[in-house]
Amino acid sequence: PGGPVLKPGLFHKASGGFLVLDVMDALKEPGVWPTLMRAVRSGQAEIAEGGLASALMHKGEGIKIPGAVKLVLLGPRHIQTLLADHDPDFASHFKAQAEFEGSMPVAAEMIEGYLYFMKRMVVSSGGKILNLARDAMAAVLEHAAELAGSNERLTARFGPVYDVLREASFWARDTSWSRAETD
Repeated sequence: PGGPVLKPGLFHKASGGFLVLDVMDALKEPGVWPTLMRAVRSGQAEIAEGGLASALMHKGEGIKIPGAVKLVLLGPRHIQTLLADHDPDFASHFKAQAEFEGSMPVAAEMIEGYLYFMKRMVVSSGGKILNLARDAMAAVLEHAAELAGSNERLTARFGPVYDVLREASFWARDTSWSRAETD
């Protein structure tokens, strides 16, 4: 929390594959968008002594790393429109777009997918998220339905669901509130 979301080396690590970025993160970090677009245009990432600011101020003096990277930007449609209007290279490099449903119907395979998602979050969190009991999983599914605004749908926005898992794990570890309730 509080640190940069985009870290040096992302373009290089994705070499030969996909780099998926939240477009808002790329736009918020000073200098990231022009550097990213330069890498998209040239197919190379540039490493410069002194970091991003140095790379921006001393173009061409860094080490160029070739990298065939397919860049996927996630974000709202209005940002795509703004970028296409204000960045002449954007439309030529980002031609495809996809929209995702904000929710999905409750069905056996969707519930299985949600349970798999919860298990993956536990495993990939490095201990930040605790294993969930059966009733906790049911509560998360109920919350996902609340977020979708329907008892027949589950939210497809997994960020808020992940946040609930993290917060629940935090409070489960904090024994001071549970002792106060039993006293």
